[in-house]
Amino acid sequence: GANEGVYSVLLLEHAREVIAFEPNPLLVKFLRRVLGARVLLEEVALSDSAGTATIRIPRYRNGHATMEAENTLAQLVARDEIRSVDVITKRLDDYQLTNVGFIKIDVEGFEATVLAGARDTIAKNRPNLLIEIEERHRHGAIDTVVGMLGELGYQGFFYQDNVLHPIAKFQLAKHQAIENLGVR
Repeated sequence: GANEGVYSVLLLEHAREVIAFEPNPLLVKFLRRVLGARVLLEEVALSDSAGTATIRIPRYRNGHATMEAENTLAQLVARDEIRSVDVITKRLDDYQLTNVGFIKIDVEGFEATVLAGARDTIAKNRPNLLIEIEERHRHGAIDTVVGMLGELGYQGFFYQDNVLHPIAKFQLAKHQAIENLGVR
């Protein structure tokens, strides 16, 4: 999702058009106020099908909202209130976008589902992709996403210490150790 629009604002400097997708009604209200007409804002959750789904939104950390069933939001439940909201879902492919140069995905464990609904757009446009993937949100997420994108001819990298490293060198126990959460 677009969250608070940081990437949307940064991309305005490099793109003719920016489309932001955000299903969280609280963040949509904020984005409309901050971004105005500069960014086309779609109040939908990207998925692998069109319809409706339930998003769970933490009250105090609403940027951590998720539709991924496996993501229990366990790290937040003890000190936050979680509410459920029904949202509209669409596939990115349904938009039939052309000249797509960059896609950012940060969906708290729902990455594979979003990618399944964006497969044709990615295959046709070959955009640069920035995807946040965390195993704590969905077991096997990294391997699943790397496999899906590998089928499309993509190579994965991760960023550490100001350097891009091949995803083959990623070590889950080292690079996503839960005790390092929040540590630079």
